[in-house]
Amino acid sequence: MQLKTSNSNTKTQSNQSFGTLLNLSSPQNLLSTLQELRQTVESEGQATFNQWKLHIQRTEFLSSALNLAEYLALRRHDLRSLQAALMPWGLSSLGRIEARVMPNLDAVIATLEVICGSESAQHLNRPPIEFFFEGDRLLQQHTEELFGQSPPQRRVRIMVTLPTEAATDYEMVREIMQRGANCVRINCAHDTTESWGRMIDHIRRAEQETGTPCKVMMDLAGVKIRTGAVLAPLDKKRVFKGDHILLSRCEPELGSKASASPVDIFQTCCTVPEILDLLGNFR
Repeated sequence: MQLKTSNSNTKTQSNQSFGTLLNLSSPQNLLSTLQELRQTVESEGQATFNQWKLHIQRTEFLSSALNLAEYLALRRHDLRSLQAALMPWGLSSLGRIEARVMPNLDAVIATLEVICGSESAQHLNRPPIEFFFEGDRLLQQHTEELFGQSPPQRRVRIMVTLPTEAATDYEMVREIMQRGANCVRINCAHDTTESWGRMIDHIRRAEQETGTPCKVMMDLAGVKIRTGAVLAPLDKKRVFKGDHILLSRCEPELGSKASASPVDIFQTCCTVPEILDLLGNFR
């Protein structure tokens, strides 16, 4: 399979630029542009969220999923002109609103309504301050659920990846916890299920003896996809735009070809041959 390299970094045609055709020095134009943006983000975000909703099994994640859908909808649009126009008015440039998309848009709109003397400003419904820290609250909550309570003497948790010896050396595991580990990681790319079970047994035993809780993380990395030996034409050292790369299945004899006859194009191989069958579907 031949792959052609490209350094194209253009945006898709669906991206819309808000504010490029308006005189955004006018607060009235800014207000109408933001109101249009809010309506677009709300409708596009809701459409995306509706596609996700049936697949979300934990109901406590629904509000975060909706916010993520709205954030993705916001980032589909080029906001650079709008962001620059908001700065002279001392308003949020919408640059860091990942955790609170709609509250930030509503807050900026509410302030612009006051500046413009809009009648709707008399019935102002500015988002409460709690809305702006909801993302921080959820992050703290989920961090504690995953890693446990933070120790009183520090804000961070310490995670230690257990070596193979942890399955047979209980004292090592106990010392790891005594030295401050709050959670341990078992790399499932190594060892066996029996070894993992013994590691966990050692952790639970050490918990009881030390009175210190310790979370266990199972890292299900899966198959590692790698490229093999690289064969390059004699007159080239780098791959440039427009060059072709021949990607094949890794075979033991490929490495020996490096000292054999020269090649015309760059060649390498994939350690998981099934990947090539999948790539063939996208021709």
